[in-house]
Amino acid sequence: MKQFAAWFTHGIPNGSTLRRAIFESRTGPAVLAAVEAFFANRLDQPTQEAPPAEAFPLFANPCG
Repeated sequence: MKQFAAWFTHGIPNGSTLRRAIFESRTGPAVLAAVEAFFANRLDQPTQEAPPAEAFPLFANPCG
């Protein structure tokens, strides 16, 4: 269960914090509580919008 939960956290901002909490948990309910607490905390955080493509002119049009 821990490996399955941790696998889905790759690519999530600050996911290493959640993976650490998952692997430190001793029971299934503790794993679920760590996951729920992590995402509940993320809901309380202000979202960060991605910068506009114009901010990265070299990557705006990869074909030329």
